[in-house]
Amino acid sequence: MILKKIRNKIDIIDAEILKLLKLRVELAKEVYKVKRALNRPLVDRQRENEILTRIREEASKIGMDPMLTLKIFKGIIRLCHESQRKLTTVSPGHKEALNREATLKTSPPQRVTLNLTTVKTSETVGEDGLLKDSEFLREAKLMVVGAGRIGKFIVKFFRGKVKEITLISRNPSKAERLAKQFNVNYSIDYSYASQANLIIMAIPPHNLAEVASRLRGFLKPGTIIVDTSSVKKGVVESVLSILPNHIEYVSIHPLFNPARIRSFKGLTVVVIPVKGERAWRLIAEVFKDAGLKVVISKPEEHDRVMSVVQVAHHLAYLAYALTAYELLNPRELHEYRTRILQYTLTVLGKLKDNLEVIKTIQELNTYGNEAKIKLLENMKQLSRISDENWTRLREALSKLS
Repeated sequence: MILKKIRNKIDIIDAEILKLLKLRVELAKEVYKVKRALNRPLVDRQRENEILTRIREEASKIGMDPMLTLKIFKGIIRLCHESQRKLTTVSPGHKEALNREATLKTSPPQRVTLNLTTVKTSETVGEDGLLKDSEFLREAKLMVVGAGRIGKFIVKFFRGKVKEITLISRNPSKAERLAKQFNVNYSIDYSYASQANLIIMAIPPHNLAEVASRLRGFLKPGTIIVDTSSVKKGVVESVLSILPNHIEYVSIHPLFNPARIRSFKGLTVVVIPVKGERAWRLIAEVFKDAGLKVVISKPEEHDRVMSVVQVAHHLAYLAYALTAYELLNPRELHEYRTRILQYTLTVLGKLKDNLEVIKTIQELNTYGNEAKIKLLENMKQLSRISDENWTRLREALSKLS
């Protein structure tokens, strides 16, 4: 009997929630009619962001999980948008904005084959052949997805180069701290993508497809999408298959630790054209103007080279770390350290700070197994002291050093 009474109360509350949802939907329709009469945009990012921020704060105050509560209210906002979409008399501009997301959600992603045959690979960008588009950058509204090290670098790099920067992150407190540090906007609402014309996804490779799906319905024609993934083959194709046809897409890979740089001069960034001529030329130009060396590549070539530069390289250091740990205690290692060993220990400290990124690269780079097998083969060969092996080694060291 007690359980039945409790459930009856829950049923009554559910009925009241439904009535309130119905009322909210009707009010959303009224809002739409007013916006249409005033010829104002359907999506008011600032208003929705204020709502979600307030809900998050109030949920925390009353002991509710703020992130789960936000998901519920985002669903309510989508419900209201859907009700507005069903209104029969809409202006062409509003109809396009309302229907874009629905059309994209119902159309299945297409299988994509990259066609980059017109791009010279491993080409260092020179003075000629790059399209300057300073007007685009000056007026650009940049949306940066991700508030980690790469996201911080992107915000810092583009601040002052674009008209507006908005930082989007699933971690509101982290995004807020970074936004305050650089005096930029921040949000948890992906619908801001409808206002942005440059979007940089500074997130791990395994999160790119999910974020691309969330952005998909909001992207307006001509928007430039950029990812900063450290692995390209498979990842780029997956993202491109999700994005709508009316965008441009370029993939980049900064070959440096953004947290440790003081000057961009002499650093290298790889730029991979994926879709659209303007996008990669503009991104390459802005990096080149900042003093970086820009290398144009393809997903396959990038990963093949990085299987040696990163996968095998990291593995050699990590294998040494385990060997030293298992055969010596830290005191012995430090007492007998040489200058070269000190350098190695410094590198290991840097690898420790980026272990999750390194693990992702080891897992996702499809050329990595070949590089790792070759590394192990060479270690076995060198362990057998022979004139032939050491002659090969001297030749390799002479050419590489």
